Amino acid sequence: MRQHYPNHAGELIDGSRRNSNSDHRTPAKLFAALSLEVGGFTLDAAASAENALCDEYFTQELNALVREWGTVEEPARVWCNPPYARDLNGGVGSWIAKAASEVRSGRVSVAWLLLPARCSVKWFHDALQHSTECRIIEGRLSFTGPFETDAGRTGGAPFGSVLFRFGGDSAGIMGANRQGQPQHKRYSNSQKSLDEWGAN
Repeated sequence: MRQHYPNHAGELIDGSRRNSNSDHRTPAKLFAALSLEVGGFTLDAAASAENALCDEYFTQELNALVREWGTVEEPARVWCNPPYARDLNGGVGSWIAKAASEVRSGRVSVAWLLLPARCSVKWFHDALQHSTECRIIEGRLSFTGPFETDAGRTGGAPFGSVLFRFGGDSAGIMGANRQGQPQHKRYSNSQKSLDEWGAN
């Protein structure tokens, strides 16, 4: 029997359920474009067997938040489209802190997180301050079901999306198209180093 994992348009956001089908996959074109940028993702840190986008992936049962994502000898290049629900694994803030920690440890060279554009919450500002790049996606993404391609997309999400990169050179904050590619630079962020944040 196929299991479902609360994520994306089907999970509880702002106290209401938007969609009963919760097993959604990242849009293929967005993933492919970002994977090309980093030289190929090696780990999908928040997936199920049905919607994983990398050969190596962590399911809800394996719980990426308590595991190492790579090694110092072979740092991982990580894609992460985590559960957005506040009551699952500590919420989005836990994934942001984990990505930062893995980069800081040297076990991850780069991690991209796809998150809801929710600028009124604390985790969003933590990510802004400590990420090396933020891309605000124009419009709303259309997530697909676990066995579908972009041609079988399930419809637009009820919220905007944003990409945060941890690791690599600082690139500031910019707009992006629906494939995650930069359109124009808005402004640069003044970030603390990951080491300084980890010491707090």
